[in-house]
Amino acid sequence: QIWRYTRRRDTFDGAQNYAVNVDLKNGVSMAIDGNVYILSNDGYITKLFSGAKEDFPIKKQPVKAMTNPTKIYTQLDMQQIYVLDPNNNRVMVFLKDDQTGGAVYSSQYVFDDLTGLRDVVVDKDTNTMYVLTGTAVYRVVL
Repeated sequence: QIWRYTRRRDTFDGAQNYAVNVDLKNGVSMAIDGNVYILSNDGYITKLFSGAKEDFPIKKQPVKAMTNPTKIYTQLDMQQIYVLDPNNNRVMVFLKDDQTGGAVYSSQYVFDDLTGLRDVVVDKDTNTMYVLTGTAVYRVVL
């Protein structure tokens, strides 16, 4: 479930159901850039705008499908959506497609020597990706 709290000057209204008639039971991660993206444990991405589900077609799917992805990451004014796929030691990159409202598979970063990938964050200003494992943070210049 996703709850929205509307801001009123110095306070917030009570919780309101944001995702209406949308099944999010398999959701594992969420990213927001004006739209809300919910990543499911099977790799499916649900896109919400104003609480309603929108079509989110993905063109040029990767050859090897994601298995139990754990994190989705994007930001406002970022053209990419990053998905962490720890079972395959990689971060998938999708480009937002303004024409279809979906995304296009672009590339992947594979970390053969790393195990236990836990999180990914991208600094769009420095064009740097940070990948967290159980013991260290790694920096990748994109």
